[in-house]
Amino acid sequence: TDSTSKLPPLKAREEPIALERFLGKWYVIASIPTPFEIGANNAVETYTRAEGKDHDIDVRFVFSKGKFGGPKTTMLQKGWIFNSATNTEWRVSPLVFGFTVPFKAPYIIVDVSESKSDESDLYETTMIGYPDRSYLWIMSRKPFIEENFYQELVEKVKDMGYDTDLIQKVPQKWPE
Repeated sequence: TDSTSKLPPLKAREEPIALERFLGKWYVIASIPTPFEIGANNAVETYTRAEGKDHDIDVRFVFSKGKFGGPKTTMLQKGWIFNSATNTEWRVSPLVFGFTVPFKAPYIIVDVSESKSDESDLYETTMIGYPDRSYLWIMSRKPFIEENFYQELVEKVKDMGYDTDLIQKVPQKWPE
C-alpha cells in the first residue's frame, strides 16, 4: 500500500490569499499529472472571475501534447470558491460541450509565494494539491524558475507527504 494513503487528507493553506493577486496566467512548471496531462508541453492554466459571480472562477488549461508546436489541447473547467474565508480551497468541474460535469473535484492551494518584483503584486508561484496527494501542480507566473527555488518547492511538498519521485517537470519553450 502506498505511504501517502496513511496520511490525513491534505489541507489547504490556512493563511488567506487575495484572490485578485492569484487570478491570471500560470505556467505549469511540474506536476503529478492527471491522465489527461501526461506528455503535456507548454502547459498554461488561466483563472478569471466568472462574469457577475463573486465566488465562481473560469479555468482554462491549454497545452501541446507530446511535442512542442504540436496540436493544442484546451480543457475548460468551472471553479467555485469552497472556503471564502481563505480563498484557498475550491471545487472544479470540467466543462464538456459547454455543460458542467456533475463532479466537483477538490482544488487545494497549499502554497503561494510573494512576487520579488516591485512591478507586480501578483503571487509569483503557487502549488495546488489534492487531498489524497495523487495530483500536484507547481506553477509560476513565468515559464521557468531557478532550479534551486524549484528544489525548495519540491522539499515543501515532500514535507506535506507527497512522493516526490512522481513529480514530472513540464517542458516549457517560449515563444512557441
